Amino acid sequence: IFEAYNSTKKKLEKAGIEDYIFEAKQIIKHITGLRSSEILMNYTKELTEFQSNNLTAILRQRELRYPLQYIFGEWSFYGRDFYVGPGVLVPRADTETVIEVCTEYLKDKKEPKILDLCAGSGCIGITLSKEKEDSSCLMVEKYPEAMRYAEKNITRNKAENAKVLAGDVFEGTASGEKYDLIVSNPPYIAENGTEEVSPETKYEPETALIGG
Repeated sequence: IFEAYNSTKKKLEKAGIEDYIFEAKQIIKHITGLRSSEILMNYTKELTEFQSNNLTAILRQRELRYPLQYIFGEWSFYGRDFYVGPGVLVPRADTETVIEVCTEYLKDKKEPKILDLCAGSGCIGITLSKEKEDSSCLMVEKYPEAMRYAEKNITRNKAENAKVLAGDVFEGTASGEKYDLIVSNPPYIAENGTEEVSPETKYEPETALIGG
């Protein structure tokens, strides 16, 4: 395990991956099924053939800059796990600041109604509905692939007070209702700004990234 971790770090760094130390730890945890503390206790243990082959396959994909989150099929956001994959934007740590701002705003409101526009995987709406348990959250998502992830993530996180609705935010899907909070993480990259983003984003849906 120790040798695998070190070689993984070197290969990720050579591939130009900025968070190569963090990613190497996540990959080793993923292939071994061990927690960080357990890895320290088992670092001299041999990898099985299956684990070794799995590691090789993951590294080949990461060297092509295919997102680690897509490889795993899930990712953690604000302490909860969400299904992700092609067709949905990867949850980013930066977006957790949106949750902090929203929960602070909602803290004294009783039974608030939340509207999450361009919901994607549902990580924002679901997290808010779990953090503020007396709330109700409607998530609006235009694209069927992303909507499927949102529905699966509602079930996975037992977010009974959240639901997702198919619709275009420019067509007034959720009009006629009043909300205590409207939140959105919409497409935010200018059409001429794609060179400035990481190579991984080319695998993510343009509709979730390119804002025009």
